[in-house]
Amino acid sequence: MSRTQSPIPLDALVLLAVFFPMTFLRGVYVASHEFVLPFQTLLIFRTLAYILAVIYLLIGFLGRGDTTGARLVVLSLLIASIVIAPTLTAMGLRVISGDPSRYVHDNPLQVEEATKFLLRGINPYAVDYTDTPMGRWPYTGPAFSSDPNAQRPANWDVNPALFHVVSLPFGILAYVPFQAVFGALFHWSDARILYLLAYVMALWLINQLVEDPVRRLSLLIIVGLNPLLVSFLVEGRNDILVFSLLLAAAYAWQRGRLDLSGVLLGLAVTTKHIAILFLPFYFLLGWSDSLPWRTRLMALGRHIAPTLLTAAVLVLPFLAWDPAAFYDDVFGYLSGALPTSYPMSGIGLAGNAVFWGWVPNSTVPFPSVLLQAIFGGPLLLVLLWRQWQSNTIRVALAAYGLFLLVYMWFARFYFDNYVGYIVLVLSVAAFWPADGERLRPEAE
Repeated sequence: MSRTQSPIPLDALVLLAVFFPMTFLRGVYVASHEFVLPFQTLLIFRTLAYILAVIYLLIGFLGRGDTTGARLVVLSLLIASIVIAPTLTAMGLRVISGDPSRYVHDNPLQVEEATKFLLRGINPYAVDYTDTPMGRWPYTGPAFSSDPNAQRPANWDVNPALFHVVSLPFGILAYVPFQAVFGALFHWSDARILYLLAYVMALWLINQLVEDPVRRLSLLIIVGLNPLLVSFLVEGRNDILVFSLLLAAAYAWQRGRLDLSGVLLGLAVTTKHIAILFLPFYFLLGWSDSLPWRTRLMALGRHIAPTLLTAAVLVLPFLAWDPAAFYDDVFGYLSGALPTSYPMSGIGLAGNAVFWGWVPNSTVPFPSVLLQAIFGGPLLLVLLWRQWQSNTIRVALAAYGLFLLVYMWFARFYFDNYVGYIVLVLSVAAFWPADGERLRPEAE
C-alpha cells in the first residue's frame, strides 16, 4: 500500500455511512418492519450483516493487490443478508400464516388483487377491494389534525386504498404473468418476486455501467444497501421497479439503443407517477441545435415517439374502459379532488401544515398543484437550460433528481420512500460515466 493511498477504501467508507446508521442508530430498518418481520428474525440478519461489514473493512485495510473481487463477494453476501433474506423470509412467513394480508405492505397486496381482477376480465380501477385480503390489512392512517379535540370522520380508520388503485397500468400488468403462473401452479403469489427481480436488474446495470472498481462498489452499496430502499423493498413497495426501469432506459440511451430506451421509459412512466416528471429532461435529449429547424423537429418527434406510443398502448385501454374510474384512481385520489382522497401527510409542506395547525385537518383541499407550478415551474426552466448547455443523459438524471427534491416537497403527501428514490437517481447521476468514458463490456 502506497503512502498516498488511503488505508480505508472509499467504498468501505460508503459502506460505513450507509450500513451502520441503517441497522444500529435510527432503527429505520427494524422499526419500519415491526408488522412485517419478527424482531428476533431481523436481529439474526443484522448480526450476520455486522460481521460481514467488518470483514469488508478488513479486506480493504489488510488486502494487498486488487481485492475488488473479494469485496464484491462480501458485498453480495451483505445484500443477501440485509435485503434478499429478509424479503424471502417475509414472503415465507406470509405463506405459513395462511393470511395474505400479513407480512406485507398494502401496495403489493393491491397489485396482486388487481391482477386477479384483470385476469378475470374485471377492470381493477373500477372495483372495491374491501372483500379482498386488503380489507384485513392493518391500516393506520396519518394524523387527522393538530387539534386534539377535532372530531375525526367515522370512516377515518378505513384504508382509502380499498377504493382506489394508485398504481399506473404497467405497475399492474408487469405482475400479470407472475400472478398467472404462480397462482395456477401454487395457488399463491407475492408481488415481491417482481420487485426482487427489478432490484437484481438494477444492481446488474450498475455493475455494467461504472468502470472504476472503487466507484462501482460505492454505487452498488449506495443503491443496494440504501436504507430508504431496503426497508421498503422488504415490505414490498414498488419504488425499485420504477427506478430499475428508469435506470435501464438511461443505460440503453448511453449505449445508443435509443428506441429501446424510449420503450423502457414508456414502461417507467406508466408504472409510477414520479417517473413522468423525467419526461421534459428526456425529451430535451432529442433536441439538436446542429440540425435545420424542420429536421430538428422531425428528429425530436422520432425521439419521443417510442415513449409516447408505449405509454399510449398501456394507458388508453384502461382509460377507454372506464374513464371516470381511471381518472379518480390515478389523479383525483392523489390530488385531493375526491372525498376519499389520501389525506395530507408526510415530510413535505402539506404534512407540516397539518402538524402546525395551518389547516384545520388533513382532509381539506390544499393548493399543492398551484404551489408546484409556482416553485417547480421556474426551477424546471432553469434545470432544462442547464441541461441544454450540456445535453447528456447524466445531466438529465441529475436535473431530474434536483427537480424532484423541490416539486415533491409541495405535493399533498411526500414520504421517505420518495426521498429514497430521489437519492438513488442523484447517486446514479453522480457516478455516471463521463462523456466519452467507456462502459464495461456487457459480457462481464
